[in-house]
Amino acid sequence: MFGALLGLAVGDSLGATVEFMDPAAIRAVHGLHREIIGGGVALWPAGLPTDETAFVLNVIKVYGAGFSIDAVVAAHRAWESAGPRDPGRSTGSAGLLRAIAAGLVQRDPDERAGDAAALSRISHPQPGDVDAAVAIADLVAHLVGGVGADTAVELVLQDSPIRKRVRDLVGAALVVDPARLPTSGSASDTLQVGVWAVVQDASFEDALVRIVNRGGDADACGAVAGCLMGARDGTAPIPRRWRDALDTTVVDTCTKLALTVPA
Repeated sequence: MFGALLGLAVGDSLGATVEFMDPAAIRAVHGLHREIIGGGVALWPAGLPTDETAFVLNVIKVYGAGFSIDAVVAAHRAWESAGPRDPGRSTGSAGLLRAIAAGLVQRDPDERAGDAAALSRISHPQPGDVDAAVAIADLVAHLVGGVGADTAVELVLQDSPIRKRVRDLVGAALVVDPARLPTSGSASDTLQVGVWAVVQDASFEDALVRIVNRGGDADACGAVAGCLMGARDGTAPIPRRWRDALDTTVVDTCTKLALTVPA
C-alpha cells in the first residue's frame, strides 16, 4: 500500500503546479515541468499535495476505524471544516479517487465493488462515474495483490461489473496516443490516463512527467497515475528527489496508514 500512497502524493504534488494550464502555456512558463516546486492556481507550498490525496487518505482512515459511507461523509466534512487550502475543488475525479481506497483495503471483490460504487455516489452518482470508480478499485486491488499490469487490466475488462462504455474506455487507454491523453478531470478521462500509465514500459518519472505536461486537471491525473504505478512497483522507482520534496507530515501519514490499516 505504501508505494501506491507515496505515488499518489508525488503525482499530485508534481501536477499541482500546472493544474488548469494547457501544454503550450506549460512550455512557455516551465519548459518541461518535472520538479515538485509548488505554486499553481492555489499557490501550493512545494511538496504539499492537494485535495486529490486527501480524498484517498481520508477514506483509508475511515476503513481503519470501521467503514461506513456516513463515516466517510463525516470525515470529509471535518476535513473541510479544518480549512484546507483546496477544499475539494475537483469536479469529476473525487469519486474515482475515493474508490482507490476501496481498492487498497477491500479484498472481497463484491464488497469492493459495492464500496467503490457507494464512494462515487457521494458526489458523482452518474453511471459512467460509478463504473469508472469500480474499475479503478479493481485495478488497484489487482496491482497491490502482485498481478502484472497487463493482466490486471485484462481482469478488469473481463470480470469487473462495469458497463460496456467504461469497458471500452479502459481498452482504448491501451492504444491512446500519449499526445492526446485526456486530462479534463472527468472520472472516465482520469481512469484512461491511469490505465495508460500503468501499462507503459517508461520509467515512473518519464510517464508521470508526460502526463502532467498535458495540463488540465494535472494534479488528479498525476495522482491517479502515480498511485497505480506505485501499486504496481512499490516505492523503488519513485525518484528520490520527489520523495524528499514531499511534506513530511504527508509521508508520515502514508507510512502510518500503510502499516496500520489492514489490506
